[in-house]
Amino acid sequence: MAPQRSYTILTKREAIATAEALGSCQAASKRLNIPRTTLRDWLDDKENIQDFAGAQTSKTLKGQSAAPLIHFSHDLVTFMKDVRREEWSSKRDGFKRILLESSFMDAKVWAIYVRELLKFEIEALSVLILDNFDAHVSKEGLDVVVETTSALVCQLPPNSTAACQPLDVEVFNFAFC
Repeated sequence: MAPQRSYTILTKREAIATAEALGSCQAASKRLNIPRTTLRDWLDDKENIQDFAGAQTSKTLKGQSAAPLIHFSHDLVTFMKDVRREEWSSKRDGFKRILLESSFMDAKVWAIYVRELLKFEIEALSVLILDNFDAHVSKEGLDVVVETTSALVCQLPPNSTAACQPLDVEVFNFAFC
């Protein structure tokens, strides 16, 4: 089986024009070295391809992304923003902010986060899903969670981030739009 190719909008428009000039989809297909069924599909979708107003180098007509997997993304983003706003604006006794030079959470900061912040967020038996970041899934990191909270820890398997990515993409696309 031949590898799947992708074509730019400009190439599709030129192929449509060639097929119309030659009067034959098969002749244009041979001349341009484009599969006949592909060219026929473009001719069927000619109106959309010709009307496309985006970049000529684009390879799709846009709007073909996967539907969101979660339908409460707006509410989740609103909640996340409210929590952050409350954390940064409130003046609580003993309130701590930890600034890191690398902005990368290490085992020490993870332990502080779990002991001094996360434990107050978990009110009932909960499941805490942890990625494979060393500070989270090290023996010490897991022990801190188990000792401090009532959460059951669920580790994501190695290299499983791609399977979880749709959640991240949907939430963060909405957050930054």
